[in-house]
Amino acid sequence: MREPATAANPSVSPPGTSRLTVCVIFNPNAGMRRRGLFQRTLDALDARGCDVWLHRTDGAGDAETIARDLPPCDRLVVAGGDGTVHEAINGLRGRDLPLALIPLGTANVLAKEMGLARDPEWVARTIVAGNPRPIQLGEVNGRLFVQMMGVGFDAHVIARLSRRLKRRLGRIAFVVAFVHVMAGYGRDRYTVTFDDGTQDSAPFVVIANGRFYGGAFRMAPGARLDEAGLHVCLFRSGGMIAAIRYGLALITNRLPERSDFAIRTGSRLHIAGPVADPIQADGECATRLPAEVRTLPGAATLMMPPDAP
Repeated sequence: MREPATAANPSVSPPGTSRLTVCVIFNPNAGMRRRGLFQRTLDALDARGCDVWLHRTDGAGDAETIARDLPPCDRLVVAGGDGTVHEAINGLRGRDLPLALIPLGTANVLAKEMGLARDPEWVARTIVAGNPRPIQLGEVNGRLFVQMMGVGFDAHVIARLSRRLKRRLGRIAFVVAFVHVMAGYGRDRYTVTFDDGTQDSAPFVVIANGRFYGGAFRMAPGARLDEAGLHVCLFRSGGMIAAIRYGLALITNRLPERSDFAIRTGSRLHIAGPVADPIQADGECATRLPAEVRTLPGAATLMMPPDAP
């Protein structure tokens, strides 16, 4: 949906002009408290001479459809959270169009991975004059993911999470779902088969493409979006007490120090477990087990902040 030129959408003109054309996919349900960041970033883009086309999402799947059908433009900007980015990346598949962010979501894990500050001038500068960097994407059962995917505990939390509750309560909604799932954590195990044929198993597995998880919490310190290979994070202990200990270790950035937590790497993986168990990707329910996972180096281009290393 293209919205007309208004105070809320200051610069809208057809693509094909000499000005930088920016298509913005805007999730109005993401980050109501950050609406000021969104508007001020649009103002800053307008001040930089950009033509901004605003495409508003109305429900799940809209961002993917919009990204797939975008008119010619110079940038695609996702104004929302990691779930909106996930949809947009899948809609962009096979199209060479730089992606930029206005971080409005609950966790904004990708924005933290990029080192993107919540400053409207800095966000606008990154969109217009940032460093376009090729990044690796992951793929699970044909579905692309940017930051990570998981089976077991977090996938069941996401599957239980109410979108309505998430909009109303933000991070607290995750806590509610966490408590519901925690009592049954560790009853199932998931087996990962690696490129070399070796196997490993755990009651909770996260496949990381970047360092951060759930916010600014380091789960896989060695993972980078622009480096080949996925980091397979294995939580080897089950049970409610183990879930609590893992959670505390994660929020204090000490998870890699635990003896019952291991990280292995791979580029092609098979994951087996209870048939039809949920798989989360970038914080969204993406598909079901069993899973075939692979890497796609250089599959997307991300506009990084100008001073990013």
